Amino acid sequence: MAEVRVRKAERGDVGRLLTLMQESAPALHEEVHPSITEQVLETSSWDRPVFQAFLAEEVDKSGSVMDTVGYALSHNLYSTWEGISSALRHIYVAPTHRRHGIASRLWRAVVKESLEKDCIRCDCYIPKHNTDAIAFCLKDGRMMDITQKEGWHLFRMEEGKMKTFIQSVKHDISGVRIRPARQEDFTAVRKLIQDLADYEEMPEGPIIDAKKLAYHALDQDSPLFECWVAEDIDKCGNNDNTSSGTLVGYTIFIPILSCEGRAVYMEDLYVSPSQRNCGIGQALWATAMQTGLREGAVRCEWEALDFNHSGIRFYKSKGSINMTEERGIHHFRMLHDQMRKFVEKS
Repeated sequence: MAEVRVRKAERGDVGRLLTLMQESAPALHEEVHPSITEQVLETSSWDRPVFQAFLAEEVDKSGSVMDTVGYALSHNLYSTWEGISSALRHIYVAPTHRRHGIASRLWRAVVKESLEKDCIRCDCYIPKHNTDAIAFCLKDGRMMDITQKEGWHLFRMEEGKMKTFIQSVKHDISGVRIRPARQEDFTAVRKLIQDLADYEEMPEGPIIDAKKLAYHALDQDSPLFECWVAEDIDKCGNNDNTSSGTLVGYTIFIPILSCEGRAVYMEDLYVSPSQRNCGIGQALWATAMQTGLREGAVRCEWEALDFNHSGIRFYKSKGSINMTEERGIHHFRMLHDQMRKFVEKS
């Protein structure tokens, strides 16, 4: 076999990248969504970055490319407990070039770049039928299956169901304003994040502070996530858009992309217990979906713990799919120390 090099994809590679995505879709048991075009890939990786990609190229002795034989596609995520993270969404090597360590090199390239961006972990989502990939994840304890260990389930709502849900939601809630988070909100948002962690029985989880949350959300050059809040305006004595009431809920979401199209990933959705059952959670959720749809999203994804029975019933009642139950998707996680050791082995 000729030499194979792995490099970061560039703007001029979108045609080859799209061809590889189409070639890999059957092997990944997925379909390339019609919305994924060369223009969308170019916009989503270079103009307004949503994903990153690496290519594996077969080259001759002069260094000229003979063929592109594999790729890896990843995107950013965000942990409201710890900060920036990444997710490996696809990795593919042509059948003629497998068993030569190319997939490992692609994976290491993703992890190395994640470390350079100060990511605290790298996640991936793998269906249970992909036994080779699962074995690779679990080898030497490099990753853990947090679906099995902690009970996280991946949920998805497709575009049509999203639009139906948005139409059914009451957006004008008496005494409550849904709005984008401002700089001064993040101390209260950080308190709500702690309340959510307490509910999830992981009170020691959040270590990030309000200042860093605000910077990552509001950085004008490259915001890492979008945050909207629910504000109790009855407690601020004024119904204008500048007065600050008590924050009673929030949602944090992130644009992502895969073969299946652009999507909005909802990292957090939380409403204070005293304010539940009046439509605030649905209004926040609908806001995340509306934002995603405006940016070309064709689905919404999020995760829920398996003991959240009432939440899971609600999600399913609105047309969501439990990808863990129905398609066997498991969530694997590589923590920072394992990421560093994995890269050092190259």
